Amino acid sequence: MGGHTQTYTDPQTGRTVDFGVEAFHNLDIVKNYFKRFSIPLVTTNFSSPGVTSTYVDLSTGKEVAGYVPSDPMAALVGYVAQLAKYPYVETGFNLTYPVPEDLLLPFGDFVTKYSLQGIVQLIFEYAEVADLLNLSTLYVFKAFGSDLIRDLEIGFLTTARHDNSELYEKATTELGQDVLLKSYTVAMDRDAAGAYAKVVVKTPDGFKLIQAKKILLSIPPKLYNLVGWHLSSKETSLFAQFRNVGYYVSLLRHTGIPDNIQTSNVGTDTPYNLPILPNQTLKGPYIHIFCIYHFSLCVHGTNTIKSLLSNNNIT
Repeated sequence: MGGHTQTYTDPQTGRTVDFGVEAFHNLDIVKNYFKRFSIPLVTTNFSSPGVTSTYVDLSTGKEVAGYVPSDPMAALVGYVAQLAKYPYVETGFNLTYPVPEDLLLPFGDFVTKYSLQGIVQLIFEYAEVADLLNLSTLYVFKAFGSDLIRDLEIGFLTTARHDNSELYEKATTELGQDVLLKSYTVAMDRDAAGAYAKVVVKTPDGFKLIQAKKILLSIPPKLYNLVGWHLSSKETSLFAQFRNVGYYVSLLRHTGIPDNIQTSNVGTDTPYNLPILPNQTLKGPYIHIFCIYHFSLCVHGTNTIKSLLSNNNIT
């Protein structure tokens, strides 16, 4: 439950910090979900009063002298105008055919075509996608869409207790035995006669048969995630084309970085000063923790890159 939601609890103070899912879209459906479990929400824009930003090229360990983030506002207006041409992108892949040429352009070419250079760093920071400039514009639109832009204006939502895991703990409790943890699909009949599809699941307690009116897949549709689905040849051909990137996050302590400094990784001589992959982005501090290990390390890379943290045991 909860996907990549991760919450760290300080063993000394009991305070918590979210370092997986940090915030949610500011939507009624989100508010109602948290309200159902009596979890208070607050708005956030990720600002840290009294904190100074520094920009360092972590490939050299040196501060990038003279670097000033570009003002994204003019480019944001142009980006929103382009995004408005494709409202269907926000909710799925129900594209028109032939697919509009702009959606298939590498995003770097799209930026040049519409003079959107000023927004590249903002998109990289919030969309958190790897190899941004070579990614098809379609996927950038999906990662940095109208809901996220609206959140930048009115604020994102996060829990007042800085504990996003609480939502999924309470949801798990309510669902009870209907939640099958440490389980996986063995076989599936999506075309079963009658009103229900049938799914055979292997659980720690043995095999279980599930009958469902609808089946929803909320993990990446990669072939290794679809074992037991009995895909058609067309589905297999489609899902075999999907690829993924790696994104890892952790908390650091004893960094030597002052509590009032927020450090961002930028490239010295790269297009738009984007870090070279694989890269790390240090962000912080998380003031509510009141400790030194309040920096999150985000590692972007391709699907062949393993978590640097697991190899180096950073604490």
